[in-house]
Amino acid sequence: MTPSNHTVMACDLIAHHLRLFGIRDDRKVRILSAPDRDQLAGALSELDSDAAVIVAVQPAETACALLGLSRRIVNEAPRVFEECVGLPGAARLRTLHAFHAYEAAANVLLCDEMRGPVWIWLERDGKTVIVIGTDLANDLIRYRQGDPQQINGDRGGEMWGIAGERPIYLYTQQREGEPEHCRHADYWALLIASALEKVAGQERRPMFPGNAPGAVVITGDDDQAFLDKYAEQQRVLHQVPITYLLHPLTKHSRKTLRQMQKNNPRVDLGIHPDALETPLAYAECLHDQVQWYRDLVGESPESVRNHGFLNDGYWGHLPSWEREGIVFSSNLPGVCGTALNGSLLPARMALDGKLTSHWSLLTTFGDGMCSIYGWSQEEARQKVVDYGRAVRESGLPGVLVFNLHPQNISEMPGLHQAVHDLIAEGFLPWNMRDCLDWALEMDGSPPRTRSQSGGVLARLLNRFRF
Repeated sequence: MTPSNHTVMACDLIAHHLRLFGIRDDRKVRILSAPDRDQLAGALSELDSDAAVIVAVQPAETACALLGLSRRIVNEAPRVFEECVGLPGAARLRTLHAFHAYEAAANVLLCDEMRGPVWIWLERDGKTVIVIGTDLANDLIRYRQGDPQQINGDRGGEMWGIAGERPIYLYTQQREGEPEHCRHADYWALLIASALEKVAGQERRPMFPGNAPGAVVITGDDDQAFLDKYAEQQRVLHQVPITYLLHPLTKHSRKTLRQMQKNNPRVDLGIHPDALETPLAYAECLHDQVQWYRDLVGESPESVRNHGFLNDGYWGHLPSWEREGIVFSSNLPGVCGTALNGSLLPARMALDGKLTSHWSLLTTFGDGMCSIYGWSQEEARQKVVDYGRAVRESGLPGVLVFNLHPQNISEMPGLHQAVHDLIAEGFLPWNMRDCLDWALEMDGSPPRTRSQSGGVLARLLNRFRF
């Protein structure tokens, strides 16, 4: 039977997450999505290495019979499971889809206390077979990209005292009652990576250079900030990398941008498209504004965050970004650390039955958090530092994105200091371009060719070699 587009995409998505979580040698791992008996038998015979492992996600009844398994399909979701591999104590493994439970003499990796084993592993023909009873790929997509069924639903209205559409409505139902900082998508990806490492002997390499606890990425939405505010922010950051996302009405010129990048070569640029007045014409607005950006900057934008977080979700905006060659977005607002998409790590987005080349990353903190929650600068700084320490102590690295508007620099000394504090505690200082370079390297993809990166890119890539 020829695999469907969705089946192929599911395997690609899982393999993609394994690479991001340190399982780099996929020659020894064969991932099968909903395999039947013939597909499973073929994989068992084709893999000639005793060190090889097969990951069978929700195998068909005929494939289960080949493995000596009896399955039950359970339509009870959401559902939280107990795991037996040894993930961080905060890990919460929760599926949003129907799952399979099994009866067999096998080793248990994940268990439903009422229904029995859900993830198991066993030996077959000298190969390790990990059987996954949850709909892993669709759980990763739903947590990361939200629920497409909500696109035509209630989009809210005013939030944080500001009217406007935001992507939060795509995630509200599936996160209801869940801890704000729970990294659902990351826990699922970590579970399969840990299972391959611990029960199948696969090498799991460090996720970040130097085994760092993660990275700090600073962005700054232009929002027509005065140029003296840019200069003030650069002085406060002390050459720390940053990506400025340029609004179509920016006060910058080619000359001022060149001077800023000369003063700090780690200044990166992206686009901050504005379609707030005409949201239904987003694609046309973006196209025109990308052309404006090319004329101003001299190259095409790689990264994007919408002005005002205007958002039809990845289901709506991603096609426009792909048409314009935009490959990285930080368009989901965590504001004060809320893991809206269940992840503190970048990953490629899925759309129309394929894994795209576009990467998404949560904006973990916004400088509006102080006014939204009534925090002083010192309170905000301490909350950020505590958050970073919790990430480090969890053993699961993350990328913390700070959106610090240059116009707000005078009022935000605490948040800028928090960035320096986290860097002092071992977090890598990156901009969006650095983060993309690292992500591509982890994913085994070739680095992107950039007309103005030159030796800077080569030096960055050398830093990311393991």
